[in-house]
Amino acid sequence: MQKPNHVNTASPNRLSRRSVLRQGTALAAGLAGIAAIQHSAQALATNQLRQANLLRQEGELAADQVVRLPEGEPIRFDPGVTSGGKGLEMIQNLFEGLVFIDQRDGSLQMGIAEAMEVNDEQTEFTFTVRDGVTWSDGTPLTANAFEWSWKRVLVPETKSEYTSALYPLKNAVKIVEGGAELDELGVKASDEKTLVVTLEGPTPYFPLLAATWTYYPVPQHTVEEFGEAWVEAGNMVSNGPYVLTGWEHDQSMTLELNEAYYGDKPTITKADYTLFADPVAQALVAFEADELDQAQVAGTDLERVKNDAVLGPLVQVFPRSGTQFIICDTTNAPTDDVRVRQALAMAIERDALANGILKGEFSPAPTILPPDIPGFNEAAALGEDVEKAKQLLADAGFPDGQGFPELTLTYTSTSTQEKKSAEYLQGVWKQTLGITIKLDPLEDKAFRDWFNSRADQPYNLQLGLWGSDWGDPANWHNQLFDSQADFYHSHWQNDEFDTMVREAAVMGDQEARIAQYQEAETLLNQDASLIPLFNLNRVYVIKPYVQGIVHYPILGRTWLRYISILQHD
Repeated sequence: MQKPNHVNTASPNRLSRRSVLRQGTALAAGLAGIAAIQHSAQALATNQLRQANLLRQEGELAADQVVRLPEGEPIRFDPGVTSGGKGLEMIQNLFEGLVFIDQRDGSLQMGIAEAMEVNDEQTEFTFTVRDGVTWSDGTPLTANAFEWSWKRVLVPETKSEYTSALYPLKNAVKIVEGGAELDELGVKASDEKTLVVTLEGPTPYFPLLAATWTYYPVPQHTVEEFGEAWVEAGNMVSNGPYVLTGWEHDQSMTLELNEAYYGDKPTITKADYTLFADPVAQALVAFEADELDQAQVAGTDLERVKNDAVLGPLVQVFPRSGTQFIICDTTNAPTDDVRVRQALAMAIERDALANGILKGEFSPAPTILPPDIPGFNEAAALGEDVEKAKQLLADAGFPDGQGFPELTLTYTSTSTQEKKSAEYLQGVWKQTLGITIKLDPLEDKAFRDWFNSRADQPYNLQLGLWGSDWGDPANWHNQLFDSQADFYHSHWQNDEFDTMVREAAVMGDQEARIAQYQEAETLLNQDASLIPLFNLNRVYVIKPYVQGIVHYPILGRTWLRYISILQHD
């Protein structure tokens, strides 16, 4: 992959993209073999958060430990419903699973569970819940909360957008397809402290999956009392280090310390979030006005910010394990023809988009899988070749674009990167292939409703992205692209691909497993149901008195538990 533009930073210890992504790969490989290394994991006798934070502290703490951050208005704010996006940052601070990933070094940490054991076959994990853990309102939190919450994800009335996250559990797919009862799901609280998880096959990477938000517990008593409104401030109870104390929709959200949290209290006592329609494009102005302590820098501002005497030293670059791509409806003409999809893919000049139109904010992506995930296979790329693209289009019956119907490209209007990408695609396809693209930008909620309806409604093209939730190819190939998941509603079905990734998901031989995923990556890219555009980065400016903000490549949001505010003017 082409090296990204380098941004000077104030810290000599700042990690390069290559070294940070190498850590992500190490995490994936290491945890994928966790069961082969050890059969049990125990929590430390005491929570080491405060001691670890003190070691990283570089000055005296301010009396007021309040951090001001940007975010977007959540469309879905229920851990069992949302597929990610806006609001996930707050969810990860409000809730905690059985285990979690330390964002500072990628290590697996015991969370609500104090111990984890795995059988020799790597098909069964047993978690022991800590004594005395409660929800923020004092209600006891037991192993039963996890069983109930995981089953709730598969209930149709929940309208979960991420049911595929649970597919590795025994009978999960059968339950979704109507072939098994909910009580047959491979999760059972054998008593209040013990949760037994049974999987479809050997799944050594399950701890990575269990650390993601779909596996968080949600409070049954509150959900049943308030229904969908349980997520509102005043109704929500949580089990993480913070509680939701305020939510003015489309304006602000406030998190404060959860006094009932089992572990050491974080240093930050309060987080004030300003909710923007597009936090990437809008937050920088508020940062410069001293209304925020962190802001992401969009490509359009990058050059100015780097060269600014005040802002330049505050720039930090955090590589993100993810890819932006185009999704084609493979059952709706003309994108039901693989030659048309391949022509669209090969006519794109990714370097011009990533480093030209988007000003080097991102890195050109030759394939769907990002380079830090095991199974990445650059040789799987379809490539770029305008002349071949023209020939493919002609072979499909549209020489020089003649007779080609107008296609509609749908995307989120509040995303600057998607708006600029859509405009580039409209232009480059007109120029090289002679075809007309109608742009269809939708506001966040309208796009989410439109997207969900595509499960059984035709469309042409849409823009989407995926950031790794955990460092394993199963998070991509099995949970997104397998036809039984069809997360993006491309309706693509390739029996060879499905067989490969389903076998690979439960293979014990790690080397053979990754090799099989690499073959599957070739099938995915060559069929072009999804067309890769660029890999993701995050460029931030962070106030110099804010310590401990890290954005790990995998699921790297702003985790409040690591942050502190130093004394400053």
